[in-house]
Amino acid sequence: MQSTIIQIDTLKPMGTLVDLTSQFNARVGDAFTPITIQWTEGKIAKNLDGLHPVFEAAVGQGHLENGQIQMSADAVPVRWVGDQSAVQNYGQTVLKFPPQVFPKEGLCYGHLALENDQGVRETSVDIWFKVFGGVFNMGLACNYFITDFEEALAKAKGDVYQALDDIKQLYQLKIQSAENAIDDNIASLKKLASTVGTIQAQIDAQSLETKLDHTKDVENLNKRVDQIQNGVTSSLQKIILQPKWFGSLPELETAYPAGGMGVFVVGGKLATFENGKWTTHDDISLNGNIYSIIINSSNFVAPYNSLGTLPRDSYILYSGVNPAANPFNGENFGILTLSQTQDLSVGGTTQMAISESGNFAYRFGWGKASDFSRWFFAKFSATVSSTDTDSPYLNIDKLPAGSVISYDYNMLKTVPWDTTIGCTVITIGGHGFAEQQKLNAPTSASIQIAVTFHNDLYIRFSWGYPDSKWNAWRSVSNSRFFSSTKDMKTAHTSLENQQSGDVLTFGNVDPADNLPWNSGFTVVTLGNGIADSKDPTAKLAGQVQLAITKDNEIYTRIAWFDEGIEKFIYSKWQATSDYGKYSYLPSLSMLKKFAVIGDSYSAGNIHRDDNTAVTDSYLKWGSFIAQKYGASFTSLAYSGYTAQSFVQDKLDDLKNAGQQDVYFIALGINDSAPWRTQPLGSIDDIHNDYTSNPDSFYGNYGRIIGTIRQVSPNAKIIPITIMSDWGRNENSGRVGFDKAIKNIANKYGLPVVDVLSDQYFKSDEFYQLQISNHPTAVGYAILAERLEKLIQRVIIDNPEYFADTGIQFS
Repeated sequence: MQSTIIQIDTLKPMGTLVDLTSQFNARVGDAFTPITIQWTEGKIAKNLDGLHPVFEAAVGQGHLENGQIQMSADAVPVRWVGDQSAVQNYGQTVLKFPPQVFPKEGLCYGHLALENDQGVRETSVDIWFKVFGGVFNMGLACNYFITDFEEALAKAKGDVYQALDDIKQLYQLKIQSAENAIDDNIASLKKLASTVGTIQAQIDAQSLETKLDHTKDVENLNKRVDQIQNGVTSSLQKIILQPKWFGSLPELETAYPAGGMGVFVVGGKLATFENGKWTTHDDISLNGNIYSIIINSSNFVAPYNSLGTLPRDSYILYSGVNPAANPFNGENFGILTLSQTQDLSVGGTTQMAISESGNFAYRFGWGKASDFSRWFFAKFSATVSSTDTDSPYLNIDKLPAGSVISYDYNMLKTVPWDTTIGCTVITIGGHGFAEQQKLNAPTSASIQIAVTFHNDLYIRFSWGYPDSKWNAWRSVSNSRFFSSTKDMKTAHTSLENQQSGDVLTFGNVDPADNLPWNSGFTVVTLGNGIADSKDPTAKLAGQVQLAITKDNEIYTRIAWFDEGIEKFIYSKWQATSDYGKYSYLPSLSMLKKFAVIGDSYSAGNIHRDDNTAVTDSYLKWGSFIAQKYGASFTSLAYSGYTAQSFVQDKLDDLKNAGQQDVYFIALGINDSAPWRTQPLGSIDDIHNDYTSNPDSFYGNYGRIIGTIRQVSPNAKIIPITIMSDWGRNENSGRVGFDKAIKNIANKYGLPVVDVLSDQYFKSDEFYQLQISNHPTAVGYAILAERLEKLIQRVIIDNPEYFADTGIQFS
């Protein structure tokens, strides 16, 4: 059934009333009732990246007091937290609340919020659920409805639907009126702001002063005009042209007794002709026959804005500016330009530049300034740290030839290695800033070598000019060992992402892929790919992956072109080893006569899209195994049951079923549900006299095992961990209950079927083959096949325990 989409505008939350009667259906077993909420901001779908829904409420009796719903002291708290699977596109969240949220009496009142992974709530809205006259309603930001409905019901003479229609129309008018009032207020505020701005502009434009102040301003202005005229005269005399050199001031006075146009240098000092005499200045110095000046943003003009047009015999220091053909691309530096002639278009010119960090570059020019050679580097190294956000070396495609650049953590974004570690990139060859340089050769080759903090080695090559491009990075050596998810980075979360040369070992942790083996394995990736293809998947072409598990199993796969989707993809993993630990699996005919104690997943509970359900069907996984191997099977599984309810209601069924050779206990799904009040307990709840065990999960599980041993003393008992989770959340109740099942098995010396050791039970496929949180017929068939393999492996792992299964010794 398609559920109604309910909108919440976080900018203008208005009262919303929703009739859920048509889509609400009482839960069967342990299913959810989905409700779809779309979050908006001003009628635009809200971006929910990094957010998830949270619902907190209380269920019981309540009343409206001063506009707020007050719940009674005995109201029962309810909390539901959705994970990323509850978040969908276009700002939508799918809420799957537990059944007590929908009371037949009283009401459920609380708050619905959006929360990030750090627990910080971004927005929240009041929400309630209540039955009025047999009609199930949900209210958002409209607490007053509860009292108003009683009045409307009286006016409608008991007609519930008429009362609901009347009050919804009244609320719609109130909502529209409120929205109009908000829009009118916004328009008024904008008009007021415009008026205030106009008045302020008029005030600024019409500032007044006294007559005495005006007279003083005129006098000061006249004095300033005289100063400017004198300054202009002095500045014109200091205009820098091609310098003329003199050894002493008398020598200059003899040559130019009445002054002259140009730049005059005496003993390395600039000389100007002022008030009928020559004067030297210390503010601009020229050392020997070398002219020097500092260029910054205030005088960054021709000829100093390009290194190809600098004056002959000059030393220019650049500070905070970036001239054309700069070999250091943004660093402060000084450059010496030497030539044997005044005219740089004739003969040869040499330029030598030294950067602030001590790097040295040089080049030679002949004839026109544009005919300079490329820059050569005698030494070029730098370190890029987290504070260098504007560093010119962040683009490793344009690193100068001869450079050695070290990068701090998280400084590179487009590289195939782990960017959270440091690395050093060495660039060798005749490339480097090719777009700024002219190369005499028709082609140019460069090599880059990257060494990471983990000693991984990557290389790549560039060829051609001027449109040369770097080919893809290739891993020469890259090995890793992962013992936890904290060790794994984004590049390692899927084996699809690995490059040729990678050797990755996964300990007690798995990547996100659905793998056909258990945890503990090493994967080697080898191949070349097609580097020059326009298809981004072509890098996988012919690439091979080899996986070797801790049990000595060998799996392989190859990436090849798929004509159906016109892309290169990996084939399915294929087992190639006949020598693994689980190469020879036992026939489950040895079970002979077995029983399954469980809940709806073992009872074959199956649903349809219209929420109709069969709570006990032939689709039991125990039935599949019994039919395949000709064993006798007894079902002691009941939909919705917990360890507590089984002890309370079904121990007699267990006793009356007679002796069995093997018992499987598959409880825990419902025990771990968020609304369950039965305590988990501890291993201390299991007593020698099991009939005295307390009413906890530990205690009730121990009573079931004790009863089995009373009925069938020689039977083999195999606990099974929880098959399905509430919301697929690693921090949910299943973690504690799975641990409890393993602790109980350890106390009794029993082997355990750990379903999460099979990737299928964590895969999207497992959950996609479900309706109302229960497997479909196809889902049950696959579940039975996966459990069969897990049971066979448990028997291989515990040969002594199963050595006499089904045998009755006299």
